[in-house]
Amino acid sequence: MTRTMNSETDNIRAEAAAWLARLRSDAPQPGDQAGFQAWVAEDPRHRAAFETITATWDLVGGVQFAAPMRQQRTVTSRRGVLIGGGLAAAAAFAGTLWFADTGDVYETGRGEQKRIVLADGSWLILDTETRLRVRLGKERRVVALERGRAYFDVATDVLRPFVVNAGDHDVVVTGTAFDVQRGGANMAVTLERGHVSVRSADASGHVYSLVPGDRIAFANAALALRDRPDLTLTMAWRTGRLGFDRETLAQAVAEMNRYGGLPLVIGDPQIANLQISGIYTAGDSTDFARSIALLLPVSVDVEISRVVLTAAPHQNFSKP
Repeated sequence: MTRTMNSETDNIRAEAAAWLARLRSDAPQPGDQAGFQAWVAEDPRHRAAFETITATWDLVGGVQFAAPMRQQRTVTSRRGVLIGGGLAAAAAFAGTLWFADTGDVYETGRGEQKRIVLADGSWLILDTETRLRVRLGKERRVVALERGRAYFDVATDVLRPFVVNAGDHDVVVTGTAFDVQRGGANMAVTLERGHVSVRSADASGHVYSLVPGDRIAFANAALALRDRPDLTLTMAWRTGRLGFDRETLAQAVAEMNRYGGLPLVIGDPQIANLQISGIYTAGDSTDFARSIALLLPVSVDVEISRVVLTAAPHQNFSKP
């Protein structure tokens, strides 16, 4: 039974690969689109397989197919797929950098957020101090996230995958909603709905698949975290708020300072590792500090140019 099911799955994937070749051919045939739509309607597994095959091809470089499929039920050989994959892998770097000097640039300054609607119907929210480049091509839609964080709500287009490059990793989707954050060599992806694949650009070429609610993070190209956070907190930034879940005061202060307002300063190292949770208004450092003082043994001193946090009087932070 297992062998039969695997064989059927392989056949569906082979058909999906053949349809991809046909639709991306240099010489498309009349009726290709109608035939493809009919094939997709036959079985829910067909669309899922096509999206998976499309994402896989784009992860290895988005190779251009040369010959159309002549018959609807033609099955692409395993050897042919492997050869094509090898050629695409050889062109992987060109695939991720093909638009490095072109495309539309969007960016935000400190404390600024921006909502952008793309020509394909997708929309983005750029967080503070974010810069990215967008190019919507005929075969794929590509975004290079140079720094910062952005939320993507991608319009479904199974023939044009949406690829977000964030340094050492590519995020590939056809239609979904997710969050990508990049800071230097570190990056994280949080999936709200749909499905995404994240590919490492190192020698392993490892592909990580995410389901709604998943978060995956990398530090210097290495896997650093994989969990399922509270999306209410993780996605709060989209509405001008910041959510913290048992994060240290030092981490929370650093995040708050990215959004403007009077700079927060930890004036006493004893309080740096105190943990906080909750949702706070981005950019309102004074209100944040006063709220913290109600929850933690912290004193607040609001000066002309900064807000200083110190240990409250008579507090003993030494270990027993």
